[in-house]
Amino acid sequence: MRQSIPDWLIELHAAYALGYGVLRTVDWNDNSGRDLRFFLPEDIAVTLSHGTLHHELLKFGYFPFADEGAQILNTYDCWLFCIKDGPQAPIYWLRATMWDRSQEGLKDALTYASPQLALLLCCMELGANSIETPPPVMWVWEDKDDETEG
Repeated sequence: MRQSIPDWLIELHAAYALGYGVLRTVDWNDNSGRDLRFFLPEDIAVTLSHGTLHHELLKFGYFPFADEGAQILNTYDCWLFCIKDGPQAPIYWLRATMWDRSQEGLKDALTYASPQLALLLCCMELGANSIETPPPVMWVWEDKDDETEG
C-alpha cells in the first residue's frame, strides 16, 4: 500500500503532525461547516485496504487523504485529489452515499472544494475537535485562581 501514497504527501506528513488536528471550513454549497482530519500514516493501509470504498477511488486515479472523522460518524465521506496532478491538484469532497462506485458516478458524488490543498488549508480554521478529542493538538486555557505569592 505504501507505493500508492504520493511522495509529496509522505513528505508533508513527515514535516508536520497533520493527523491529529481537525481543521474546519465552510461548505459554500450548503452553508454548513466541514471538518478535515488527515488520515494518520499508520492508518492509511487500513483506510485503503482492498475492497474498501477508499481503495476503489485509487482505481480511478483519486487519492483520499482526509475525512471528517469517518470512523466516528460511520461514513466514508472524504477529501481527495487526482493523483496525476500532484501537489497542485484540485481538492474535492466525496459524498460517499451519492457514489455508486463507478467512474461515471463520481461526477455526481464529488464537490469541488479548492484549486489545491495549500489554498484550502489557508482558508481553514482549527476545529473544535482538535481540542475535544485526544490527543489534543493545542492546550486550552483553564481559568484558575492565581496562586502566586505576592
